[in-house]
Amino acid sequence: MNSQVQRSHWRSCDGFSIQAWAAAATKAGTTDGEKVADALRTNTIPTVIGDLGWDEKGDLKQIRCSWFIWHDGKYAEEPIN
Repeated sequence: MNSQVQRSHWRSCDGFSIQAWAAAATKAGTTDGEKVADALRTNTIPTVIGDLGWDEKGDLKQIRCSWFIWHDGKYAEEPIN
């Protein structure tokens, strides 16, 4: 597997979750988990992978991540569904 490709993919996935949490904590004015979760559910959060929103259960309203594989010398996106 091309380790450079693998590392860059994981950095972007990690980055958006930390970015979303930080933005929600800022909107909530606290790091209290319940208040941050409420801020995530009630706001659209701009991130490096686009604007994200969460439903009442805390699930992403839209999937913006992809799974990638390295096969036969090629890098390809795998369907999530």
